Amino acid sequence: MKKQVQRKILVPISDSESAQDAVEYISKLGPFHKMNVVLFNVFSSGLNSFRGFENDPKFNQAVKKAREREMKKKKIIIDFMFKAKQTLLNSGFLPDAVSVKILNKNGGVVQNIINEAKGGYN
Repeated sequence: MKKQVQRKILVPISDSESAQDAVEYISKLGPFHKMNVVLFNVFSSGLNSFRGFENDPKFNQAVKKAREREMKKKKIIIDFMFKAKQTLLNSGFLPDAVSVKILNKNGGVVQNIINEAKGGYN
């Protein structure tokens, strides 16, 4: 008997209402419950604007504020991803069938998603 390969799908999401709607939609469709789901976010850091200025005393305050904003933004994303995962688990997904991946942006967001999608998704 041939073993059926578990399908793995990539669900790129942000912390938007539309992303939450997409997760809700997936949670209600039976066929998705038989798949492994990777909730994927490309995190865009505001610190890139200050690259090269981190050690310049004239920019200490600006860099500090940018780091604080980044930490708040990252917490929002992490909380959102946890909530999205909980939505799927509460709808019947098995715990090992739902994972979360947050990637620090490297280049364009779309290119990061495309590169991730090349990594073994159906």
